[in-house]
Amino acid sequence: MRNNAASLPGDLPVLWVADKQDKVASKVLKRLAYDKMVGNPKNRFVIVDGGHKVTPDNAVSTVIDWLKGL
Repeated sequence: MRNNAASLPGDLPVLWVADKQDKVASKVLKRLAYDKMVGNPKNRFVIVDGGHKVTPDNAVSTVIDWLKGL
């Protein structure tokens, strides 16, 4: 994942959503993968409340707001 994230084109905006309870996604993968991406000003890393099963539902408004900003 680290190598794939680093190879994404810089003009590709990325929204990365993790849940608070998932320490691997919210901390480790942020450091190892998200932080390695080429900096696009529209990239966002967002942590939402909830566990793995409810993260998509809890992130709906975040995703919509991010898409509107593209």
